[in-house]
Amino acid sequence: MLPYLDSQTANVVTFFRAIASINPCNQLLVDPYARLFLPNYLKFALVPFRLPIMSNFLFRYIKFGGGVLIRARYAEDCLKQCIKSGTKQYIILGAGWDSFTLRRPAGIDCFR
Repeated sequence: MLPYLDSQTANVVTFFRAIASINPCNQLLVDPYARLFLPNYLKFALVPFRLPIMSNFLFRYIKFGGGVLIRARYAEDCLKQCIKSGTKQYIILGAGWDSFTLRRPAGIDCFR
């Protein structure tokens, strides 16, 4: 990665989170902060996905988008179970533009 460029992997993952968050039919993962982390050219690319038919197309025919969200949802569901068992800290390795630290439940310390 060049020092003056964002990680393209982090941008793509955040882009899929943003698409899912603007789709009102989405129940998999809602990340209201994802859009804020995107560079301007990807914010502009979100515009067509405000139409439900476009976001449905993405998740049906481009499996990567769904896989990214499923992986994030699984990790967050596992964390919820751990919190019920008394976990107080969560470490995110390779977080990229992950906004979980902004969406975390009260009482959990997050480290990136």
